[in-house]
Amino acid sequence: MKKLLGLTVALMLCLGMTGIGSFAYFLDPESAPDSQLEAGTLDLKTDDVDGVTQTIYATSMKRGDSVSGNITLKNSGSTDGVNLDIVFSFIENDDTPNAVDMSANATAATLEVITLVYDGSNLLSTVSDNNTNGYKDIQDLTNADLTDLSGLNTLASKDFDIEFKLKETTDNNFQGDGVTITITFTLNQWGS
Repeated sequence: MKKLLGLTVALMLCLGMTGIGSFAYFLDPESAPDSQLEAGTLDLKTDDVDGVTQTIYATSMKRGDSVSGNITLKNSGSTDGVNLDIVFSFIENDDTPNAVDMSANATAATLEVITLVYDGSNLLSTVSDNNTNGYKDIQDLTNADLTDLSGLNTLASKDFDIEFKLKETTDNNFQGDGVTITITFTLNQWGS
C-alpha cells in the first residue's frame, strides 16, 4: 500500500511538473525595446484636388465626336496605398429632348471607349463587351472589374487616361441624349 501511495504521489508530481512547464511555455511574454506601431493616412487627390471622383460630361455630341480626359492621381498621405479600385457610373443628362427619349443605358452603349490606361497599363483589354454590341463602351465600364490595380506610394502620382467617342453609326433617335459619367477612385492600404 505504501508503494502504491508513493507511486501515485510520484505520478502526480510528474504530471504537475509537465503541466507547469507547458503553462510556462505558452505564457512566455517577451518585450521588444523601442518597438512602435505607427498608423498612417491615405489621402488620395485627383488632379491635386481633395476628392476621389471625377466627372466627365458626354452631352450635345455629334457622330464621331470624342471626349478625352487625363486625371492625375496622387497619394498625399503618410502611408503607402497597396492597390487602387476604379468604379464607373453614369446618369442621364439630356440636352433639349427630341421626340424619342433614349435611356441612359442605351446612350452609354453608343459611347465607344477607345483609350483606358492607368499608369501606362492598358485596362481596356480587361473589359468585356457585356452588352454584346461588338465594341467596349461606357455601359460596359460599369460592369468591369477594375480592382486591385497597382497602388500609390506616399507622395507618388500616376496618370489615368480615358477617351471615348460617339459611334458614327448612332441613329437620329439619340439626338439631344447624353450622360454624365462619374469615375470613383479608391486607394486601399491593404490588399483584398
